Amino acid sequence: MKVRYTDTAAAEIRDITSYISAHNPTAADAVLAQIEHTIELLAGHPMLGPIKYEGSVRMLPVRHYPQYLLFYTIEQKEIVVLNLRHAARRRPWRDDD
Repeated sequence: MKVRYTDTAAAEIRDITSYISAHNPTAADAVLAQIEHTIELLAGHPMLGPIKYEGSVRMLPVRHYPQYLLFYTIEQKEIVVLNLRHAARRRPWRDDD
């Protein structure tokens, strides 16, 4: 299945890896590799992440780094990566909680 990233998701991935890289470039590479692996896994198994919000937003923790949560939807024949957030952060699409 095709994967598409929102601008927000792409920026969050860059921000996360940039932040980690400033402290430990090797760790940043490892985290990015697992993010990419998790997304590749979703491309083959899009229903893997359970629906968590809004009736269609699914969530899957990044393999080996479960503090990073990947939020996505399935639209026709495409996975849309909405966000990649640290588990301690608020849901980005909700301002009321």
